[in-house]
Amino acid sequence: MISTKAAVSLDGDEESLPSVAGGAAAGGTPALLGAEERPRQLRLFAPPKPLTERFGAEFFRAIPAVPGVYRMFDGEGRIIYIGQSQNLRDRLNSYRHVHPERDSRKTVRLVHEVRRIEWEICDSPASARLRENELLRTVRPRFNRVNVWPWACFYLAWRECPQGVAVPVMQASSRASSGGVSPPVGTRDETPRELAGGDVCGTGDRHAPVLELALLREPATGDGWACHGAFKGGAKFAYAGLLRLLCFTLHAPARIETLPLNLLGSTPPREYRVPPCWPDGQPVAPLLRAYLGGVSTELVAVLLRAVTSGPPGHRFEEALLLDDLLTLESFFRTGPQRGRRLRFLHGLPEGLLTPEQLVDLLAVTERAERDGEAEVM
Repeated sequence: MISTKAAVSLDGDEESLPSVAGGAAAGGTPALLGAEERPRQLRLFAPPKPLTERFGAEFFRAIPAVPGVYRMFDGEGRIIYIGQSQNLRDRLNSYRHVHPERDSRKTVRLVHEVRRIEWEICDSPASARLRENELLRTVRPRFNRVNVWPWACFYLAWRECPQGVAVPVMQASSRASSGGVSPPVGTRDETPRELAGGDVCGTGDRHAPVLELALLREPATGDGWACHGAFKGGAKFAYAGLLRLLCFTLHAPARIETLPLNLLGSTPPREYRVPPCWPDGQPVAPLLRAYLGGVSTELVAVLLRAVTSGPPGHRFEEALLLDDLLTLESFFRTGPQRGRRLRFLHGLPEGLLTPEQLVDLLAVTERAERDGEAEVM
């Protein structure tokens, strides 16, 4: 706890420093200020402008005011950053005025390391975004983070097994150099395998009818698998929440302490099996198909009713299940529904999107809509 002390200001007068304990409740200034409220640091000298000093103002005035992609190089000739803009001159001139108190540390480090700048003119803002994504996937510069690894996406797959588990799920890889199978989530082995799944949730009978669910890096192949995606990283958390809610609902009355331990960890099982029907005998599959296909959130509504209709649990249980429901609702908008919308806007048939397609369609569509462009692609 920080107490109030007397301090000497620059003009020699004493002033009080606010305490964390007192804060705004005592009528004083809050001790913990947000970034936008913090007083600016006094500086003896103005912050440097390394790009202006290195290239000169004339260099930046000569940049064309057109859509394009730019590359920044370090002293050893390596590309350290790739970006795009619908106005190259305005975008690159903005780097001349980077300020330590206004811009991120990463940006400040970047402008101090740049030794060469090149640009490439594109036909339109949309083509500039696609060209940027292509270069990011190829070069993967050190200062870029977004869209550098588009294949770090997930697919969600499921199938009904009336006679229990029989056929292993395989992942068809388009990137395996040997023509083999890509590794399951969290492994580096490129050997075809059956994903490690436990018994049916709540039972020990591996021959009972089950609904299998799987979280994959590549589309599932094999008998009876329905696959959806690609989805970005939020799919992992939605999948984990879906498993918990299904296990909790399909074995009512249930308590959080009775759930399998591998459903409560930070990394969900890559494959899991649950009973195929709700407690009233209706199948789970139709609602699951509509949810992952971006058609309906009725699955979330059913899970919500099941969770709230039982006897009240302890606070941790309620908080966990509520968070899982909110995660599923949010993921529907940013995953299945968005994928369905992208396919509709661009005239693509129903089916799977590759990670590269997903990243490119998002870059073109969402940024174009934010910028108010009439052209989508």
